[in-house]
Amino acid sequence: MRKPYLEDFATLTDLIRSKGTDPKVAAIGLFGSVAKGQATDRSDIDLLELRTDVKSHFAQRIHSEDTVIDLQIWPVYEFAKLLFGESSSALYEAFKFDALRTTKILYDPRRLLGRLKAYAMTNRVPISCRMEVLRRAQLNLEVAERLLMKKNERDCEITIRHSVDDVARGMLLKNDFASLNPMRSVLAQLGLIDQDLREFLLKAYGFDNTSLGQARNLIKEGGSWVKRLNETIETLRSPVDVMPLVVTGERRIADAERAFERGDYLGAVILMRQGFEFLNRLAGGLHETTDLRQVKEYDPAVRSEVNDVRVKLLGLNREGSQLQGTLRTTRKLIAELWHSL
Repeated sequence: MRKPYLEDFATLTDLIRSKGTDPKVAAIGLFGSVAKGQATDRSDIDLLELRTDVKSHFAQRIHSEDTVIDLQIWPVYEFAKLLFGESSSALYEAFKFDALRTTKILYDPRRLLGRLKAYAMTNRVPISCRMEVLRRAQLNLEVAERLLMKKNERDCEITIRHSVDDVARGMLLKNDFASLNPMRSVLAQLGLIDQDLREFLLKAYGFDNTSLGQARNLIKEGGSWVKRLNETIETLRSPVDVMPLVVTGERRIADAERAFERGDYLGAVILMRQGFEFLNRLAGGLHETTDLRQVKEYDPAVRSEVNDVRVKLLGLNREGSQLQGTLRTTRKLIAELWHSL
């Protein structure tokens, strides 16, 4: 795939023209790495489409010649909330600000996208978003502390990661950085404002003990496990309680594979380990299935293996004293961020 430039607008002409004939399309803008002039030969072309006839956000991937178009479709009212001082979840709000600040307007007959861009350029991400991620970080920290008291070191380490994720987001929002995804952007921005926190995040995910070759093997093994678990769970008569975990794992592992292909080694490792957290829940949660006979049949085939491999796949290697130190540091960081509000 060749490197996409702004000149690739020509390849979007037909798409924009067809969208322009649809009265339910309110606006279209180009955002992301191409709009920022930071595209690589593996970059997608990111488009934002605001519509009046959808009720929730969804995405479409369109393959056009040798370029992939990632079309992010949003209800127009979700973005219009900004102009009325209303806010959504922290991740949604951050996405809006990041997309609007970098967007290059392609279609905007009502000049709505122009007004939204001007708002995002002259205002900070709402402080309520920072409060949301800090509350979540505090909650996960408290859960991790209880798990460690119960000597459940593996689940404690996983929960600490959740807390550190939100500490990193809180630091970015404090400095009015709105790009909270993908992980490559998070790490790059942390490197600009707080190198120590960046290293702390990587250490929490066990990256300091993972080589490039190991990461490649883990991602490959992760993909095969997702496929195997999916096939096994389909044999259950009532897989509703566990299927969302598999779907989440599939998405995160796929994201990790794409990140690795783009050369985003650090992000790939973290995404892979985030995706494989579902194994931890799956290994301990099958007993909640109502059909106990099926659980007994399921256990020998999969559960014991899941328990055997999850430590390796998730990179869980911290002992109690190390986890205590990580908890203390995380607690201090959360307190400092609260104090800065």
